[in-house]
Amino acid sequence: MIFRMAFILLACMTQMVSASAAGAWQCSTSRQAFGFQPEISIPPTAIKNAAEDLVIKTGTTLTVQGTLNMAKGHKITVEAGATLLVDGGTITNKCGEVWDGITVVGQADKRQTPAYQGRVLLRNNAVVEYAKNLMTLGRYYDWGYDVATGGGIVQAENSTFRNNARDVEFMQYHNKATPAAALEFANVSYFKNCTFETTEAYRPSSASLKPHITAWDVYGVRMEGCVFQNTIPLNAATNAALHRKGMGIYTECATYAVDWYCPNGDCTDPNNNTYGSFQGLERGIESIYLPSLTPVAS
Repeated sequence: MIFRMAFILLACMTQMVSASAAGAWQCSTSRQAFGFQPEISIPPTAIKNAAEDLVIKTGTTLTVQGTLNMAKGHKITVEAGATLLVDGGTITNKCGEVWDGITVVGQADKRQTPAYQGRVLLRNNAVVEYAKNLMTLGRYYDWGYDVATGGGIVQAENSTFRNNARDVEFMQYHNKATPAAALEFANVSYFKNCTFETTEAYRPSSASLKPHITAWDVYGVRMEGCVFQNTIPLNAATNAALHRKGMGIYTECATYAVDWYCPNGDCTDPNNNTYGSFQGLERGIESIYLPSLTPVAS
């Protein structure tokens, strides 16, 4: 039985409008709402503008094939059992500012399946950019991180993470049939043939650079054929603090795989495989073990 879940955006929307015949752009406001339906899409070439927090409710899928323009200081929450699919689309801020990012809510005491966990899927040259903390697998409150909300899923292929202070933050989660079970399954999250990059267009107001991917106490995330890079040149005083800065991957008490990418799963011909790299960074990978577990700082 399919329930019609509420997915509502009723707020002042930031809309890009032409300011002159010369093509300059400015931000103004309008009002727009998504209705009550389990499947919502932003079609190719369309721009949807969100000036308030966006919540994708349990049982709902939001598909972005066009552009979702997020306002400064606002975020997307993907509830447990909901899906955000960026299928060749872009999530960005088109006003020269930064937005807060995506919270992917899970259920730490459940298996890592779409029925129990929030999901973000990126494919077909999707782009996600200009966020402070693009994606957190779990939920923070004012008092801190809620360990009961771990388990969210991100699966990205042939996609770009661009100019975010941090791209993905994995928080504590163990993929077991029950919390007391001895057998642990690998985390189902992965990144295949993706680019994580900081470019000259980085907006310093987003925050100081953090590692592209951080992970705390998770097992089995895979990164296949991914490029981690900082291409900011040292050509101006304003770039000195960002040139050759940042890190590819930072983990605490986590296991993961960095491997090549085999199209269609066929790894028999090395000439067809895509190899990952770390370029222009202060450090590529740092992994540490802490007997007393603490979250990676936000």
